[in-house]
Amino acid sequence: MAIDAGLFWRRLSQLQTCFKSEGHWRKVDAISILALDRSDETSFNKSSACFLHLFGRELPGSLLIMVEDTMHIAASCTKCANLEDLLHRKPPSMENFTVVIHRISMHSDVEIVCKHLIDVIRQSRGGTRLGCLTKMQHSSNLSDSWNANLLKAGIDKVDVTSLLGMHMSTNDDYAQLCVRRAATVTHKVLKHGTIRLVEDAFDEARPVTHEELAAKAEDFCENPSKINLKIPPGPLESCYFPIIQVRVPRLLPLVC
Repeated sequence: MAIDAGLFWRRLSQLQTCFKSEGHWRKVDAISILALDRSDETSFNKSSACFLHLFGRELPGSLLIMVEDTMHIAASCTKCANLEDLLHRKPPSMENFTVVIHRISMHSDVEIVCKHLIDVIRQSRGGTRLGCLTKMQHSSNLSDSWNANLLKAGIDKVDVTSLLGMHMSTNDDYAQLCVRRAATVTHKVLKHGTIRLVEDAFDEARPVTHEELAAKAEDFCENPSKINLKIPPGPLESCYFPIIQVRVPRLLPLVC
């Protein structure tokens, strides 16, 4: 599925404007965001949220560097192929902003790209303060090399997690549309899918576990056509594994 170029450039423009504003981002010279690898079993986080916000996908194992008028993206060759189409669909309003894509295929490529990006940071403003999501710690070939090069260069890491969260918290029209669509799908799956499974279990005197119901609910959310739901086309994905709870009614003693 292609990345929505219009949405990408619009949100990138908003991020650039916010980053260049005086007093924002704790006076950092650049912003660095590492996308966690899928192998890292972690909950939804700001790193994933940022990539989803801009690209509509998580791009695990990638690195994003933002300076005043340029954004650098280091990623695998496959991911870069999907990103290159964005360069050909840049709107006139972003004519003075540049997006640079760095392909990474081997360990030697990682070292070369990391050293180049360190030079990019050094040439941005004061060149010593890098805004990062400091709580997002994980180990991979790219992240280990990146952190080692930052340490060697003497660049200070400044936590901008809350600032990035505040920037992304303002929902634009597209985000609001997604929230309404997700709410509609969730309601219909609960009404026409999950509740019906519980009713069938009662009718057939068949035991069913919470995990079975949750697995079915997740499947219905991502594939609503399985319960004949007609919804507008578009990608669907569960935010997390559904939580199924059964409330046992409390029996009160009869008082005469």
